[in-house]
Amino acid sequence: MFLKLCQLALSMAKAGTFSWGGAQALIPFMEDDCVVKYGWISPERFSEMVSIDMALPGIFAIKLAAMIGWEVAGFAGLLVSCLALALPGILIFMLFFKVVQHHRETPWVNSMINGVQYGACGLIAFAVLKVLPSAQDRGNTRAFAMGLGLMAVVFVVLKFKLVPPAVAMIGSAALGVMLFL
Repeated sequence: MFLKLCQLALSMAKAGTFSWGGAQALIPFMEDDCVVKYGWISPERFSEMVSIDMALPGIFAIKLAAMIGWEVAGFAGLLVSCLALALPGILIFMLFFKVVQHHRETPWVNSMINGVQYGACGLIAFAVLKVLPSAQDRGNTRAFAMGLGLMAVVFVVLKFKLVPPAVAMIGSAALGVMLFL
């Protein structure tokens, strides 16, 4: 159990250290360790956890770390995962914020921020592509096409601020029951 907790702490600390650009950007890091390297969670279960996490309110990264920690090592795993995930990001943020504030107007800081933003978009796109195949495997081609349509509708609704994100997610869940049941 101690070894698992240490591995879990290292895995989450790595995700918390290198997943710049938002919570969804850490999905590839977590999946690589939890699914591929250690085999704690199946690919299907990981995709389910990500989907459930995205649908529920709260801080995405912490919820996902908590679910993984719980699944791997119970309550101790939950605590270790959450702390190990959060601490590196907090420390890096404090250092980064000081540097950016001090050198805010320099071209290298602006260029670095642009690079990080594009890199984060790539990580998020990768996460989306990892979740989609599990959705496709659950049903037929027609269901998958309806799911892509639902995804497009949610994107448009959120892009044009027609409803709050919570309403879009609740609506997606309700439509999911109607479309896929």
